[in-house]
Amino acid sequence: MLDNKTLLSIAFMRAVLAGRTFQDVGRDHGLTGNAVAQRVKSLALHLCTSGLLAGVNPDALGFINKLREHREHIEAALYRAESSNLLLQKPQPKEVLSLHEITVVLHRAGLRSLAPLRDVALVHVALMTGAKPVEVARMRISDYLNRDGSVRSVSLVRARIAYNQRERPLFFQNSDSVSAIDAYLVQRRESQGASYTAYRGFKPNDFLFLNDANKPFKIVRSQGVEGNNHTSPEIVGTYSRILARSGMRGMRLQVFRRTLARRMLERGASEEQIGLILGIADRKNIKKLLPARPDLDELTKDIFSVEADTLDVRLAQATRGASTALQSVENRYGRSLCEAGTHRSDSCTCEALSGYGGAPPL
Repeated sequence: MLDNKTLLSIAFMRAVLAGRTFQDVGRDHGLTGNAVAQRVKSLALHLCTSGLLAGVNPDALGFINKLREHREHIEAALYRAESSNLLLQKPQPKEVLSLHEITVVLHRAGLRSLAPLRDVALVHVALMTGAKPVEVARMRISDYLNRDGSVRSVSLVRARIAYNQRERPLFFQNSDSVSAIDAYLVQRRESQGASYTAYRGFKPNDFLFLNDANKPFKIVRSQGVEGNNHTSPEIVGTYSRILARSGMRGMRLQVFRRTLARRMLERGASEEQIGLILGIADRKNIKKLLPARPDLDELTKDIFSVEADTLDVRLAQATRGASTALQSVENRYGRSLCEAGTHRSDSCTCEALSGYGGAPPL
């Protein structure tokens, strides 16, 4: 059963949907309008993450007029929540993105963004390469383009870029992703002007992606478990806002790397290949990104089991087939074998054996 706090939030939601303001509802309960608004928005987000309010952008539900636009859907979701207690279940962190969710993220990445083409390209790069945010922030034009302006479909995550200072392969081979990056670069070149003859008008050492102020994303040193690391809170915040606009607020950014790993696995990639692309040497850490494999007991149990009825039918058919084949052989060759003195069956009734009382000639 739902707790009293959740039931009160549902009551707040229904009152607001019916036309009352946050402040009006708050006065009835000795709360401020902001406190009621936070409870209602939190409930709306929980309905979305619980799968009860599919197809609705959770960010839009932060506005009272948008709540009322979706009143019918929200009322139905509240009814299902009350009858099934689904709101008691904490949403599980998303491990990978489905194809539908990838489409949603790419569609909504540029919504209400100061740099919509850049944000769409950022999602593409993360999904295509599995690069960490700080690695994306460090990428240069020459990592993506050749001098003649063509795309470096087979490139490198240079040691100076890599989060672990180890060089690894970098592939720009997804056509949709390449188109998204190209569209962003065209817009950037048109707004800033071409300052170089090669590399499509960019300098080879220019950063591939810029922040909202058209400056490189800031990178700072952080003290991590493995010692001094670098991170870019600025680009991490950009990715987090993209996911929030896609209805995936709070999702860990590792979902992009997990999604690439899973799709590579489905295509037949080995753990070593996946680790090479993601820059992970320890097999244990690679396995953490992949679905758990079944144990030997599960793998070998009833590995070629056949339903009993089906097996009985097949055995009967095989027995009848063998009997028919044997009879056919005796009917066809029995007489000639007996006449040749080579048929030694005690049950033979051929005419050639009649003089011997049914016994075969020795």
